[in-house]
Amino acid sequence: MTSLADREITVRERINSVRGRVFTSEDHDVRPHLITPILDGLGWDVTTLASPRTTLRTDLCAPDRWNQRYTIRDYILHCAGREVLHVEAKLRWEGWEDVPKPIDVEDYLDRINLDDWSDTYPNGPKKDLALVIYGASARGVNRVALMDERRLLVLDREVTWKVKGQADVFGDFELLWPVLRLLAPQSFA
Repeated sequence: MTSLADREITVRERINSVRGRVFTSEDHDVRPHLITPILDGLGWDVTTLASPRTTLRTDLCAPDRWNQRYTIRDYILHCAGREVLHVEAKLRWEGWEDVPKPIDVEDYLDRINLDDWSDTYPNGPKKDLALVIYGASARGVNRVALMDERRLLVLDREVTWKVKGQADVFGDFELLWPVLRLLAPQSFA
């Protein structure tokens, strides 16, 4: 078994290998060149990743709401025979604080925790985050992550959803590593 220190070195090397890369697609860049190598470096068996459908509540499927009947996550990770983590890959996700209309994540989660999804209906960053939270909640998963080519956001649910950590992917690795460790299989054992 690889030690956590060895995994840290592996993940750091994988991130450094794509530093400066121009990411143009979730499917062809962010997932295969950033997220999958990081999850592999953390110790996940990326050859067994599954992305089953999660059916949405009828009231959320309407055309004036999410206008879809189900959601599929990019990564659904299992530990000890159960789902433990959902990860969503995005390209230039517009929920961060350096965009014209950032999401106030704490306020947003307060509403979601009260089952108020009304702020999530139009397409955009709030819907992206709502779908990963809803899918995890419906499947009994208590940790989600949303990652784009710049940042990582990790949310946990004990009783309610809360921010567990967030960091710049290509910033100071010493700040990123504790957040990445939240995604490691060892954190679910």
